[in-house]
Amino acid sequence: PDILPIISNTSDYEYALELAKQNFENDPTNPGNVEELAWRYWETGDKDQALRMARRYRDSLGETRRPIDGINRMFALNAWQQGDREEMMEYLGPLQEDVDRAMASGVNLIFINVGKASMEYMQGDVESAYRYMQRGLSRGLMQPAFFDNTWETFGWSDLPEFAALRAEHEDYRQRERTKFLKVACGPDGFSSWQPSPETCSSVNEI
Repeated sequence: PDILPIISNTSDYEYALELAKQNFENDPTNPGNVEELAWRYWETGDKDQALRMARRYRDSLGETRRPIDGINRMFALNAWQQGDREEMMEYLGPLQEDVDRAMASGVNLIFINVGKASMEYMQGDVESAYRYMQRGLSRGLMQPAFFDNTWETFGWSDLPEFAALRAEHEDYRQRERTKFLKVACGPDGFSSWQPSPETCSSVNEI
């Protein structure tokens, strides 16, 4: 019944958009549905609709939450892509201060480092962005759809160090997936879930 994990994890952006639209139509007053729809429009390239829904979501937030909510990344990205540094920093500044406070307090999880990496890159510090992304990926796995979208958004596949980092992470992710599926396809497996015969066949060939 909860389709949000599907929406946020699939790399099929058009499919995710359709699911997000359904969710929104079922409950258009739910702020989470508005935010999801904004990001799904953004991923499919419909920036006008994305920003419209993002503003609607942002306006629903309290004054304390509004400047540090993740939706500000969309406004910052839009300004960065248009070359408007002043507007970019208007949205990025409070986000960066919030991330820096979290890091100073000892929070060092993957999403914090990935967020910091993107902020550093948008401000022109490629070396710092790489260090934070490298540290972030050493602390966990990024969702495949978000991982691919991040590299595409910033054009990191064209930068040798980032391309190598991506290849290393994808190799690790594939090895972990194979280990997991070999257990799932084995004689003990999992009582709650079984991979398809086709999937198990491909894993057994590795």
